[in-house]
Amino acid sequence: MAKLILLSIVLFTTILPALLSTSRSPERAIRWIQVLTVIAALIWAYACRVWYPQLVTLQELLKDD
Repeated sequence: MAKLILLSIVLFTTILPALLSTSRSPERAIRWIQVLTVIAALIWAYACRVWYPQLVTLQELLKDD
């Protein structure tokens, strides 16, 4: 589940511009991408600060596989 945070960043940065690239107004599309990227970055930062430490313990990070 913790890896989904990283996967969401990759999916967001590839799918969103592809969907908005077909818009009639490129300036509006770029503005939407910028706004949505800022929102996604804030959500990602919150998830990394609050939610991610609950999912992954220190022992799991230090464990040798």
